[in-house]
Amino acid sequence: MRSMLVLFLFAGCTAPNETCSSAVCPQGGKTYKFCSTGHAASCRYVGNDNRSFACKSCGDCRDAVSQISNWCALGVGTTTGGTTGVGGTTTSSGGTTSGPPLTGCNGLLNCYVDCNQTNPTDACFTDCDNHATQNARDLLNDFGTCIDTNCYQTVNPSTGTTFCDSTAADPTADTACSDCYNRILAANGACHGAQLVCSNDTP
Repeated sequence: MRSMLVLFLFAGCTAPNETCSSAVCPQGGKTYKFCSTGHAASCRYVGNDNRSFACKSCGDCRDAVSQISNWCALGVGTTTGGTTGVGGTTTSSGGTTSGPPLTGCNGLLNCYVDCNQTNPTDACFTDCDNHATQNARDLLNDFGTCIDTNCYQTVNPSTGTTFCDSTAADPTADTACSDCYNRILAANGACHGAQLVCSNDTP
């Protein structure tokens, strides 16, 4: 289910214009958007100050995730031993840490994205889970279940198979799957409410 949740950020779009989904920085105080163009032709993160961090491709946002994480951490405050959070930095006498004590659903999802891009191991994802509240895990589970039900279990009447193939390396590379994600996450989509509840559960 973790991969389904991460993939929703990278799902392609059917419209030729950019479509964005908003999120709150794990540290709070700042917001950003993940934006992609039709059929995942290009993807980027955009901070609420309009700074843009482009992905190399929609399947490779590792550098952009790191950049938006660092952007989120800027101006959040100072510490004496390093701050925590995805890509957090310190402005005083500490080093840099990448541990994710992110407690809300929004932070948990961002932690999953960071793991997927930089350290896709069970240990990384489990660390994310361990630093999240039970409510965050429940909300993210509800969101993932919604995606699973609508795209990975529902049969596409045109093909007789599910919209998304969970055995594929990148299920959203298939247009039917990408379109499914776009449909369920659209303003009136089946999973839009679950996405908003997760995004608003901060930090």
